[in-house]
Amino acid sequence: MTDVEFDEFDSAQKMTEFFARNNNLLKDNAKAVSLNTALLADIAVLETSAANRISAAGLRTDATADKLNAREDLYKYLRKIADTAKTIKTENPDFDNTFKIPKGTLSNQEVLDTAQSFHNDMDTANSAIFNSFGINGAIATILQTKITAFEAAQTQQNSGKGSGVAATATEKAAIKNLKKNRRAQKTVVLNLLEDNGDEGLIAEWKSACKIEKRNKNEPPPTPPNNG
Repeated sequence: MTDVEFDEFDSAQKMTEFFARNNNLLKDNAKAVSLNTALLADIAVLETSAANRISAAGLRTDATADKLNAREDLYKYLRKIADTAKTIKTENPDFDNTFKIPKGTLSNQEVLDTAQSFHNDMDTANSAIFNSFGINGAIATILQTKITAFEAAQTQQNSGKGSGVAATATEKAAIKNLKKNRRAQKTVVLNLLEDNGDEGLIAEWKSACKIEKRNKNEPPPTPPNNG
């Protein structure tokens, strides 16, 4: 949430707390009760979505680190195969060297495509040749393990991004509802309190409804959580 949205959320919390303290005075007005219930629901959604967004950010951060490590591990192995293939070709000109890495900086997909190409060409005969040059003969299996690890890390990162987007969308919708319900409740309860004539309660209600403007030098607000 932005600072302004957090201030709306903070005011809504104060308003529902006021309602709980003065339930006997306000409970007979169906509109006030309905709006209070709606505000409580909005607050609960915001607490959950904020927690989900933070969790998704953590998942995305971890997955990004995992993906970088998996990519590096896979690329190093591809380079090992490609460099060895050059040596094999020098020693044996008849060797059909299809194990070449494209020039330039490779995208993640290009790394995966290259790895899959190496895997497809690593038949029993080629594995034996590479093994004779000091590489573990289970090259195809090792390649597949590294490919799978890279793809899994990418999937986890995308899952974190998707969860974060969903949580943010839910949060924005809840904020919109909260603003609408908060403004309506501000008027309804004020009317009820003015009819009651208790100046102390009126002042307390106005204070709860007030949007406190944050000083620019204040630290950013702590997001709500449901813990």
